[in-house]
Amino acid sequence: MPRTLDIAIVGAQPGLTARLPEILRRPGVSITAIGLPDSAFRRSAFVDRFIPIGSADDPASFGRALIAAPDVLAALPEWTIVSSDDLMAELAHSALPLEITLTMLPARAEVGLKMLGSKVGQFEVCDTAGARMPRTRVARSGDELAADVAGWTSPVFVKADAGGGGGALRVVRSRPQGWARSIPEEWFPVIVQEAVEGQEVSVEALFRQGRLVGWLYSEVIDGVRRFGPSRVRRYCDPPSLDFVEALQLVGTMAGLHGFASTAFIRSPGVPEHLLFEVDCRPNVWHQHGPRLGVDWAALMSAPAPPAEPVRPHLGSRGGTIVHMYPRDLQYALYLRPWSALRPWVERRPGTWDVRNRADQAINEIEDASLRPRRALVDIWLPSVWVHVPSGLRPRLETPTVRRAVRRVLGIR
Repeated sequence: MPRTLDIAIVGAQPGLTARLPEILRRPGVSITAIGLPDSAFRRSAFVDRFIPIGSADDPASFGRALIAAPDVLAALPEWTIVSSDDLMAELAHSALPLEITLTMLPARAEVGLKMLGSKVGQFEVCDTAGARMPRTRVARSGDELAADVAGWTSPVFVKADAGGGGGALRVVRSRPQGWARSIPEEWFPVIVQEAVEGQEVSVEALFRQGRLVGWLYSEVIDGVRRFGPSRVRRYCDPPSLDFVEALQLVGTMAGLHGFASTAFIRSPGVPEHLLFEVDCRPNVWHQHGPRLGVDWAALMSAPAPPAEPVRPHLGSRGGTIVHMYPRDLQYALYLRPWSALRPWVERRPGTWDVRNRADQAINEIEDASLRPRRALVDIWLPSVWVHVPSGLRPRLETPTVRRAVRRVLGIR
């Protein structure tokens, strides 16, 4: 019989976890959300208890306020979901006792903590675990970077240790004398990785005490920008299951316990998957698990893990293209020609019909994101932000500037 399941979702704002209460909540499941006082989870009918932490006027204070709340940390349940890479890294490198850190974060083995919010740490753990990856090196300076790839002939990706969404990634196709000096100093240490040709594949996973217990598999069709978050995917049956072994190797070594967003390159003509990313937190695509036959809450509450990881039941949905709402509509309305709206206008399968819409508090946020002012914050500003000189960014990230921008744009 399934056990009573307590889940805590921790993050300043719902963000990537916005739809999790809706898909996880059912009889026998209790959900606690911990966030800033203005978090939409405070209004969610699917959240049983909301704990406000920090100041809405200073979102960056959330992690510090959480670390300073020992009673809150001591009460966190086995299934605690931390919503962002930055917050996980802040908690992992804080002065909190190791036993608390390993209880609240998705890496339950000490070696796994280096993966959280760090691409260098991800590579080191995956490499040590024996997962197959594209050729990869760690460079700690421009000179070391140039030396590492001196004999390589293929294009390479250079990725900052911290940062996501494609904002701190550069593809280098030619390497003239002194090329490595163009990499921003604050990116180091960096990952330099061979750019392997093939299909990008995303695998949304759930781990339980180091064991992979369920997964979703989809091909990435398009994103909001080059190397940015995906907006259109195709769910399909994988040509091989070698990626399952790779994830199990990493899960065992890091003691993973919780959701993970992972990415592979599938070689053309060869059913082989090369692992290049393991973010130990959920993404927006996890919300499709129950619809595709992977019931995350059931896997969490079962008396024991399944003998084999649960995989999707695609049936007639095999090969179905899914457009992520509201991300794909934002992109179509504000960054692309009107023709990109066609799937939504024609109400094609994989658009309006696959949205989760039971949580009214989250509906309000998603629908508001399609308004021009909100889209400016979600779509246009991130595209511009990646070009802001690094030395200027700290001056623009203060609470005073945030309040001024919100006031100008008329956004809470």
